Amino acid sequence: MADVTQILVAIVDDHALVRKGIAELINQFGGMEVVIEAESGYQLIEKLEKQSSKPDVCLMDVCMKGMNGFDTLIAVKKRWPDIKVLAFSYTEEEFYILKMITNGAKGYISKSCSAAELKEALQIVNDDGVYFSEGIKGKYKAAVNTYTTSTSQLTPAEILILENCCNDLTYEEIGKKLGLTTRSVEGHRDSIFRKLKINSRQSLALFAVKLGIVPLETATSDNRNFIEKNKKA
Repeated sequence: MADVTQILVAIVDDHALVRKGIAELINQFGGMEVVIEAESGYQLIEKLEKQSSKPDVCLMDVCMKGMNGFDTLIAVKKRWPDIKVLAFSYTEEEFYILKMITNGAKGYISKSCSAAELKEALQIVNDDGVYFSEGIKGKYKAAVNTYTTSTSQLTPAEILILENCCNDLTYEEIGKKLGLTTRSVEGHRDSIFRKLKINSRQSLALFAVKLGIVPLETATSDNRNFIEKNKKA
């Protein structure tokens, strides 16, 4: 039985070697114990439901198949708000960082971090602090400023249109999904075009992903290719 003073940790990562290696490392730190290992968001939730002693901190990958880190984080915080989540990823794009922190993560660290940094991050987050790897905090602040400035121009209805522009739904289908007429959807689209000075659906998708309104994984392959080529712009 784990000592009550130990920090109980859950790890969710869809790469088995990474997950196993990190678990072994954390168990060697002293004062920490990995009590849950999950290969997906779905499996994490399933194990949390069965686990009587809940983890204090969850080390969560961001880019996972099936249920990504954004959705997993929201699901965990909704049902188990006391579990602190530390995002853990090779991806350091501003919109990923912003989305994870906005959804409730207490920090964001790079998978290239040292063992000492990982231990420090887990301890700080467990103590209700916030931890960012070097360079990531600056990207987070920049993303917050960009998001606040850009989205302040948009109405809630226009934000909803942006949330649905990365998929392959037609404007008519988006309207049905949101309870709007096709003409209304197109009107909101044209308003977004004017405000953001863009003129294509792919540009809408790019904007939505760059600001973390939607994750890149939800975009269609054509939109994803366009976004990957232009997201640094």
